[in-house]
Amino acid sequence: MRALIFHGSSVIGLLVLFNLLWNDAEIVRAVVTAFITGLAVYIVLMVGFVMMQRLIAQASAPTKEAASTVPQAGGVRAGPAAPAKPERASAR
Repeated sequence: MRALIFHGSSVIGLLVLFNLLWNDAEIVRAVVTAFITGLAVYIVLMVGFVMMQRLIAQASAPTKEAASTVPQAGGVRAGPAAPAKPERASAR
């Protein structure tokens, strides 16, 4: 995904460069403006990508309350152990 963001921002920077050169801008001004534009697009897209990853990770992480009620292997629930029942004396 990061390579796609890099290539996308590079294409936008090149489009800005060609647009400025087509409109007879100075070469130094066109190159600097295109570089800054490409860099700004890259930073905005990367920040958005990182924020989406964090939001997805946060939404999928179980909370402490939900983790204590999730059944463990064998169908036994986590939590305090139930008191043992006393055995009955068999009547013979």
